[in-house]
Amino acid sequence: MFSSISTGATVATGTDPQNPLRYPLTTIPYSVYPDGEDWAGPDNRHDTDFHAYNNELSHQLGDHLRLLIAHNGQVDDTTRLQTYSSAGALGMNARAVFIDVNRVLPHPTTPNATIPNPRFEQLFLAYAPTFTTDGNKSTGWRTSIVYDTALPFWHSTFRAVAGANYRHEQNYQDTYAFAMDQKEIARRGLTGAAATYANNLVHPVHYLADGNSDDALRLRVEPGVTTFYRSGNGQTRFDQTLGSGNLTTLGSFFTGRLHTSAGISRDYFRQNRARAPITFAATGETRLVDLNNQPMLDAAGYNVPVEPFNRTYATNQTYGGVVRVLPWLSLGGGYFESSLFTDSVSFELGGRPRLPRTGEGYESSLRFNFLNDRINATITRFKTTSENNALGVSAGAQTELNALLPVGQRLLGTGDYRDQETAGWEVEVQTNLTRQWTVRTTYSLNRVQFGRFFPLVRPYLAAAQAAAKAQGLDPEDATAITQQLLDDTEGTVRAVRRETANITTRYSFTEGKFKGFAVGTSARYAMGRPRAALSSGGVVVLPATKTSSYILVNPFVSYRKKLSGHNFTAQLNVNNLLGLNSDQGNSYTWPRKTEPRQYVTTVTMEW
Repeated sequence: MFSSISTGATVATGTDPQNPLRYPLTTIPYSVYPDGEDWAGPDNRHDTDFHAYNNELSHQLGDHLRLLIAHNGQVDDTTRLQTYSSAGALGMNARAVFIDVNRVLPHPTTPNATIPNPRFEQLFLAYAPTFTTDGNKSTGWRTSIVYDTALPFWHSTFRAVAGANYRHEQNYQDTYAFAMDQKEIARRGLTGAAATYANNLVHPVHYLADGNSDDALRLRVEPGVTTFYRSGNGQTRFDQTLGSGNLTTLGSFFTGRLHTSAGISRDYFRQNRARAPITFAATGETRLVDLNNQPMLDAAGYNVPVEPFNRTYATNQTYGGVVRVLPWLSLGGGYFESSLFTDSVSFELGGRPRLPRTGEGYESSLRFNFLNDRINATITRFKTTSENNALGVSAGAQTELNALLPVGQRLLGTGDYRDQETAGWEVEVQTNLTRQWTVRTTYSLNRVQFGRFFPLVRPYLAAAQAAAKAQGLDPEDATAITQQLLDDTEGTVRAVRRETANITTRYSFTEGKFKGFAVGTSARYAMGRPRAALSSGGVVVLPATKTSSYILVNPFVSYRKKLSGHNFTAQLNVNNLLGLNSDQGNSYTWPRKTEPRQYVTTVTMEW
C-alpha cells in the first residue's frame, strides 16, 4: 500500500521546495493502514453464474485401435461492482492512500468564496467505481485415434495418436463508469463538453480518520444525482473459433532402453469482432454500433452482427527422447514449438489484431537411479524464448503522438510487443528412506530476460518527431511522454534471477494402532525478486528495491481406511504454519502478500 500527496496547479505544500508541484510518494506504515484492511468496502462484488458439461465416448476397435470422441460446453455470465478501479482517481491508482492538501474548500452557497477545510492533511481513499457485465458461451469437440502395436525388430513397441480439436466462443463485455446524472448536470447549468458524463465523473472519498466501518465505505448511488453510464472502449463483442489437428508418435526400442517422441500440429484461429464503439457527443456515453451504425443494447444476446476480422494459422513441431546409458543413468532431451492465440479482441497500434505469441524451447536432462530405486534424481537444463508478448502503449503516449501525426497515420490501438527469454536449471531428488518414509526435494533457478521493447511504436515516434520539427516545435519536448514510456519500461523491466526450493517429507504408518495415519510437512523457499522503481512525470518517486526472501512451512496429517469396501481418506493441512506475512509483489501499486495461515480439511470417499 502506498500514499500519494497530490498537489494542484496553484498549491504548494512545501514537501519539495525544489519542485512544489511534484507528486511525492511514500509508503504507509502498517500501524496507520494495516494490510488486512478492506479498502473496497462491502459493496465490492463479483457474481458469476456458471454452467458446464462434458460428454465422452470411447471404443476399442480390435486389438490395436482405440477411438475417443468428446463434446463439452459452458456458459457463464458475470457482474462486477468494483468500488476501486485501476482507472484510478486523482490521476493515481485508486488503491492508493492520499493526503488532503486543500487548506480551503469552495463555499457551499457564496460564489468565489471559501471556507477552511476541516480535514486538511487527513488520509483518505478516493474510489473510481465501475460496473461490468460480461459473459462467455462456448462449445467444443475433441476426437482422437490411438494405434498401438509391437514392432518385429529391436524388441520395440510403437504408438501413433492422431487428433483434432474444435472450439467456438462468443463473448461480450460492457463497462459502466460512475458519474453525475444528467439531471444533476443540468441543475448545475453545465453545457457543451462540460455537460458530458466523462467530464463529470464522481470519485467517492472516504477519510481514514472516520474509521473503516462497513457503513462508511458503502457506495451510495443517489437517483437523479449519480448514475452509472457506458464508458470507454470496454464495450466489446467478439466471436472466435480455434481448431487444431495433430499427429504424435511414441516409440520404445531395445527393451525399453530408448524412448522417442515426435509430433506435429496445425492450428487455426478465426476471430470476428463487433464494429468499433461510437461516442455520443451530447453525453460522452460510448456504445457499440451494428453494421447499420445503430446502437446495440442487448448485452447477452450473442447474436450481435460481426464482421470477419482475423484468420491465422500456425504449424508447430516437437521432438524428444530418453536413452538409458547405464542401469542407473539416463540421458534425455527435447525441443518444442508453440503458439498462443489471444482470447480477446486486442489491437495493435495500426488497428489489426495482435499477432499470436510464438515460442520455442529445449531441455536436456540427466536421470540417476541408486540403491534399487530408493534414490531417484533428475537434473534438467532448459531454455525457452517467446516473441510477441503483449505490451501496451499508455493513453497519454497515444494522445501525444496522435496530436502530431496526420489523420491517416494515427495510432488506432494501443497494443505493442516485447520478447522474453527464460533459462535455468531444475533439480529433483526423490528418496525412499524406508517403505514408510519418503523425502522429496526440488530446486529451480530461473533467469528471465526481456528484449525488443515497443518495436511498433518507434516508427510512429520518429514520424511524430519529424512532424513536430516541421511545425517549428522541439521534437524532444513534443514527444516527451512517449520517450519516457520507452525509457521507464526498458529501465525497470530487466533481467530477473529467481531461486525456489521445496522439501516434502511424509511418513505412513502401515501397522500398529496408528495404521492408516500419515504425517508430514513441506517447506518452500523463494528468493526475493526485484521491484521496479515508481516514476511520476519522469521523476523517480520510489526507488527500485527487492522483496524479501521467505520460507513457508505447511504440515499435514491424514487418515485412510476401508469403509464398506470403499477407500475413505480424511486430511488436515495447515498452510503457512508460522503465519509469515511477506510482501511478494513486484509493484508498489499492486502489493501481493503471502497467504495467511489456513486450516484446510479434506474428506474423500472413492467408489
